[in-house]
This record gives sequence, structure tokens and C-alpha cells, in this order.
Amino acid sequence: MSTLSLRLRGLLGDALRHDAAGIILAHSHPSGHCRPSGCDIAATRRLADIAKALDIALIDHLIFTSDTIYSMRAGGLI
Repeated sequence: MSTLSLRLRGLLGDALRHDAAGIILAHSHPSGHCRPSGCDIAATRRLADIAKALDIALIDHLIFTSDTIYSMRAGGLI
């Protein structure tokens, strides 16, 4: 199972400093398994909630492997 470690303060702080209206999060799964883990989903939902409170949209969270990309937005997880 993959884990996702987010530094929310830094990530959202950068978005605020740049006056971003939205952000796209991306990370890789070197294992080659492109589906999001429970940790990926929980962290994404937490980030989306905090970003929304700051008036920043979480546009998507992409997961990359060597041969495919998974969009959590397209998968209905955002």
C-alpha cells in the first residue's frame, strides 16, 4: 500500500502566496499500481476541505505510474 505525505501548510501557503484559484496535486506510484490507496483518498479529501475553506479549488489529484495516469476527479473521488 502506498502512503501519501502532504505538508498542507506549505502547499496551501504557496497557493495563497501566488493567489492561486486552484491547485492540482500529483504523485507517483512506483509500484505500478495506479489506483489510489485509502491514504491517498483520505489525504485528498482533507486537502480539498481545507483548500475550500481558503477559497482554493482542488482541481484534481493525479497518480502517475510508468505507463498510466489516474485522475481522482475523473474517478469520482473529488
